Amino acid sequence: MSDPFLQIICSAAENINVAFYQNAVPIIRELTLENELGRDLIDVSVRLSSEPAFLTPGVWRIERLSDKTTHHLRSLDLKLDSAFLAGITASTRACGERSRSALRPPR
Repeated sequence: MSDPFLQIICSAAENINVAFYQNAVPIIRELTLENELGRDLIDVSVRLSSEPAFLTPGVWRIERLSDKTTHHLRSLDLKLDSAFLAGITASTRACGERSRSALRPPR
């Protein structure tokens, strides 16, 4: 038997450039949350940011995430920072940061 977990899966572009900004191409197509904690969760917040800050951080709220279910976030609408992209003269490595909070069982 495996340990309980909450897994966050991110479907994103491997490389991002100014064309993503110019053509409004989504850099993250989907975030998927898989609840295998053995209990339901309510008031879940998912936060996404980057380092360096090439995108505006986002927060998505899920009212309830039942045990043994998968929830898909597809309309993420993350905004790229045009000033940051314009200042890049060479390839830059970045990483996305994701976190979840307010994980509490229902009453």
